[in-house]
Amino acid sequence: MLSQQEKAYYLALKSVAARKYDSAVVYFEQASDSFQDNAEFRLIRETTRLLVAVRLEIAQLEHGGSDQTEAITSGIVADASDLEGL
Repeated sequence: MLSQQEKAYYLALKSVAARKYDSAVVYFEQASDSFQDNAEFRLIRETTRLLVAVRLEIAQLEHGGSDQTEAITSGIVADASDLEGL
């Protein structure tokens, strides 16, 4: 049986593969306590964080910091309930 952190890591990798980077960042944070010493985990987590930050910056530049930017970045729906059933 997988721990909650292992499930979160799995869902983070699955989210990256599906190009759902915002969700992946949330899952990486949920898994971070158990995998902080894992170099591969840290590399993928930080790369994903950077990608999300760059995408947010591009969205803000394209939309002039309008309410549309908030709509673009509010797509984070990952939470602990997503781990249920795994």
